[in-house]
Amino acid sequence: MAHEALGDNTFDGTCTTSTNHYGVCLYFEPSLHARAVQLSVFLTFEVVAAFLHRAGFNAVVDYRPGSCNATQSFFDDFRYLQERLLTLSAPLKIAGDFNIHVDDATDTHASKLSHILSCHSLHQHVYSPTHVHGDKLDLLITRDDQSIAVLPVDPPLLSDHAFVVDDCSCPVKYSSENRLRLDRIMATSLWSHFLAHPV
Repeated sequence: MAHEALGDNTFDGTCTTSTNHYGVCLYFEPSLHARAVQLSVFLTFEVVAAFLHRAGFNAVVDYRPGSCNATQSFFDDFRYLQERLLTLSAPLKIAGDFNIHVDDATDTHASKLSHILSCHSLHQHVYSPTHVHGDKLDLLITRDDQSIAVLPVDPPLLSDHAFVVDDCSCPVKYSSENRLRLDRIMATSLWSHFLAHPV
């Protein structure tokens, strides 16, 4: 499917090797000089990440299978992933199929996901349906201080999900104020983990 979408264009990529779901890939234009970011392997979703040197940001691709319920283990894993991503100083772009109905205000899973994003100063940018059934399941997430514009979402073509395309500008580096905020969030997170898992 990915090769059909890319056509004859030349791309490099980094992929997960886990077999607990279908795996995910991050394709990028070779001149971006990507370096893989090492992340934990999670049982509740797939994830792959790379730092794109020429673009100046970290790209992360997530996939949570819709065939599995969004359990508390998923939200714990996703929170842990965000704590790891906080250690990356460059701008951040997270894209993926979360299979959570974020467009449903009464959905408890959507509320939990929104809470995690808010706690980590992250913002979700997709406001149009991305699935053939009219659901908004595919998300594009950045840090609150990043500027991004999501282009109009076209109807799905190659699968039951649509392509989500964006245009973003990334600051060169974070200020000391952002670093201080990061340090405080990390300290709070580590303290919470220690209280929950005493030695």
